[in-house]
Amino acid sequence: MRIPVSGLLALVVASSVLAQGAPNNVIGLSRAVQTSRLLRPDVLPAPGGTANVDVLNRLDVTDYRHYDDDGLGNMQIAAMETALNDANDLTTENWSAVWYGEDPGNPGRPNPSGPLIRLTLQMPPPQFPGQPNITWFMGLGFGPSLSIPNNQRIFYGVGLPPAPGQSYPNDGLSLLSITDDPADGTYDEPGRAMFFVPFGTYSQWTLTSSGLPSAPSTYLGGTPGHRELLYCDMGGVGAGGTPIAFTNQANYPVSGPGGGAMGLGGTTSAFSGLHPDVFGWNPGRQDDPGFLFYDRQMMGQLALMFCGFSTTGPVPVAALPIFDPNSFGVICLNTSAAVSFFGVIDTNGFAQCQVQLSPATRAFVQANAGIDLIWQGFAFDFSGAQPLVHTSGCTRQHL
Repeated sequence: MRIPVSGLLALVVASSVLAQGAPNNVIGLSRAVQTSRLLRPDVLPAPGGTANVDVLNRLDVTDYRHYDDDGLGNMQIAAMETALNDANDLTTENWSAVWYGEDPGNPGRPNPSGPLIRLTLQMPPPQFPGQPNITWFMGLGFGPSLSIPNNQRIFYGVGLPPAPGQSYPNDGLSLLSITDDPADGTYDEPGRAMFFVPFGTYSQWTLTSSGLPSAPSTYLGGTPGHRELLYCDMGGVGAGGTPIAFTNQANYPVSGPGGGAMGLGGTTSAFSGLHPDVFGWNPGRQDDPGFLFYDRQMMGQLALMFCGFSTTGPVPVAALPIFDPNSFGVICLNTSAAVSFFGVIDTNGFAQCQVQLSPATRAFVQANAGIDLIWQGFAFDFSGAQPLVHTSGCTRQHL
C-alpha cells in the first residue's frame, strides 16, 4: 500500500528522542536519506494488514565485505536502526528485529529454515494524546553480539504482526521506505549501475507463521520507477561506513551538497549512494561520489578514508605489532594503490569525504561501464603507547 509520508516530518522529529535502546555502530545505510512512503506489503491486493510479515533488506556480499569482522572470518552483529509508523498509537503491538542467512539452494533469498535471530519487542506506550498516528525511530543495541560467517548475503529487517482487528490503515504498524517512483514526490533515481543489481533492487518480504517463513519471498519491485528500499540499518561492534553520493536531484534534496543530515550533504541511499549518476544517465545529473565513515567510539579522533580499485587480505589490524592489540577490524583494501582523505570524527561519530569529478572523468565512466570504486575507512586513537585502530569494511560504489 502506498501512503505518502510528507506530512509525518514534524511527528518523526518529535518522536525520535523516544528511541528504544542505544545502538552500537551501524553501517550508515540510513544515515542520510529521505523516505518516500509507508510500506506494508501484506495489504495487497486487499487492505487490512492480516498477516505476519518480515520485510527485509539484502546486504549484498558484492557491495559490503568484512564489516564488523573479528579477524576470524565472522561478522559480529549487535545493532539495528529503523522506523515504524503506528497508525493508532493508542493500541500497543509487538514488532521484531530479524536477521536471516542466505538460502544455499536459492541465492539472493533468505534461508527458508528460519532467521538466525529474531528479537521481539513491544512498541512504546501511548505518548501523544490526541495525536495517535506516530512514527517512531528505533535504535536497538544488544549483546553479546551475534556471530555469523562473514562474506555471505545477510537479510535483515523488521517483522510486523497483523493489524489489530485487521483494520490497516486505520490501525497497525508499517515501515518507511525509499523509492525511485516519481508518484511519491520524494524519490531517489539511481545511476546506470543499478540496472545490473540482482533482482533489480535490495528489499523483499516474506509471510511468516510462528516466526518462520510460510511462503517464498517476494522482491519489492525491481524495474525503474518501481524499486523500493526499506528504511533500516544494521551494524555491530566495529566501525561503520558506506558510500555517499552528492547529487543535484530536486526530487531528493537530502542528497545535495551542503544539505541534509551530513555536514557536506549527500545521500547514503542504496540507490544513488551505491550507484551514483556521474554522467547524466538521468538527464541533468552530475553526481560526485564519496564516503561516510561512522564510529561513535572514536569521536574527535583522526579518520583516514581510502578510495581504490583493488582489495587485499583480509589482514586483522590487531595482529599487526605496530597497533594496539585491542584494535578491531581488518585491512581489506589495497591502500598502496589508493587515494586517501583525512578527516576528524565529529561529535556524532561521522567523518566524510567527497570526490569532485572532472568532465573528462565523467566522459570516461560513461564510455566504460562497470567501473567500481572501493572504499574503506580507518579511525586512529594516538593517546596510548600504540595507536588504537578501528576499520570499516570494504564497500564497492558502482559507477
